[in-house]
Amino acid sequence: MASPFFRSRRRFRQGASPEAESYSGFPYRSGSEQSDIEIRYTELFRHLEYGIVSREMPGLTPGELPFHVARDAIDRIMHGLRLRYIEQPGIYQPSPVIKVAPVIFLRSRYGTWLRVETPPGDYEVPHELGRLLQHLAKVQKAATDLLCQTNNALGTHLQPAPLAKHYENEESFDLVRGIVECGEDEFLVVTGDKTHYLLPEPSVPQCPHHDWGQSNTAGVACHSGPIMGRSIEPRAFFISSEVHHCAHRDVAAAKASQITAENRMRCGARSGQDGQAFCEIWRFESHLCCRTCAFEEVCTKAEVFRLPCQHSKPKEAGSSQKPVRLH
Repeated sequence: MASPFFRSRRRFRQGASPEAESYSGFPYRSGSEQSDIEIRYTELFRHLEYGIVSREMPGLTPGELPFHVARDAIDRIMHGLRLRYIEQPGIYQPSPVIKVAPVIFLRSRYGTWLRVETPPGDYEVPHELGRLLQHLAKVQKAATDLLCQTNNALGTHLQPAPLAKHYENEESFDLVRGIVECGEDEFLVVTGDKTHYLLPEPSVPQCPHHDWGQSNTAGVACHSGPIMGRSIEPRAFFISSEVHHCAHRDVAAAKASQITAENRMRCGARSGQDGQAFCEIWRFESHLCCRTCAFEEVCTKAEVFRLPCQHSKPKEAGSSQKPVRLH
C-alpha cells in the first residue's frame, strides 16, 4: 500500500488541500537513528518532482533541454511521434489523413519524463502505396537527426530503448503509456527504438490474410466485407490486398475486444482503460497488419492474443530498426 505521502499526490491532482498528516509517510526518528527521509531521500525527491505530481510532460526543443535536466540524470531515451488523425471531407465520402512528427522521450532516474521536438515540420502518410517507403525513410531521417540534436545538446551518446522494455516497467509505463491521447484525434505515440508506428514490411512474409478474398476462401474473413477504399469508419488507412492490411476475422475480433478488470492481467500492459479496445492503436487504425506495427512484439506477448501467421524461428527481442530501403 502506498504511504500517506504518496497518496497526497493524488489529492493535489484532484484539487484538494491535503492535511498536514498527509505527509507523514516519512516519520522522523530522534537520536542517532536515521529518519526515513534520510534513508529514502531519492524516492522522496522522485515523488516531489513537478512532472510526477502533475503528470504533465513538457515539450522542449533540444536547446532548452539542458536547462531542465542534467545529462547524467537521463536513464532512458526512446523515439516517438506526435500523430494527428484527420477526417478529410470528400465529394462522395470522407477519407483519413494521418500526419506525424518525430519526438524524443527521455526519462530521468527520478521517474520524470520529458519530450523533445522541433516544430513545425510534419509528415503526411501518403495514400499512394508507392510513396510509403519514401515517407518512412523521411521520418526515419528526421527522427535520427532529432536524436543526434538531443545527444549533442546533452553531450551524451544515448541509444533508444526497445518498446518492449518500456512496457515491462509498470511504474514508468503508468506515467507515459505507449499511446497518449492529448486531444481529440491527437496522440503521442511511443515507438521505442523504431522511428514510426508503421514498419516497412511484414515481419512474417507471404501471409494470405492481407487480402479479404483469400481470407474469405479460408472461411476467416472479416464479416464487414472487403475494405476497398481508405476508410474512417472503420478506421482503416490500408485496404484489402495491401501488405499493411489485415482482413482476418479473429484478429479483428481480438483487437476490438475490451480490456476489463477481469482480463487485464492476461492482456498485459495496455495504454487503454477498462472498456477500451485491446489494440494499442485502435483509436486511429483498426485493420493494420500486426506484423507491420511497431507494437507487434508488445502485443504478441499477451496471453490473450495469438496471430494466425507465425515466425519460422523465434524473433530476437528488442532488435533495432534497420534503415528503410527504397525499392
